Amino acid sequence: MAVLAGLGGVWASFWLDSAPAPTIVLVLTGLFVASFLWRQLAGRRVARA
Repeated sequence: MAVLAGLGGVWASFWLDSAPAPTIVLVLTGLFVASFLWRQLAGRRVARA
């Protein structure tokens, strides 16, 4: 995940004309939030069953 976030952040920073390091941090933050929400939704589905 870190390698993909690094490559994605560098790619996005090129197209957004921004600094690479903060863009990588934003991509990693987005992945963290997405995985947290995924886990919360998966936990609710298991609790219902």
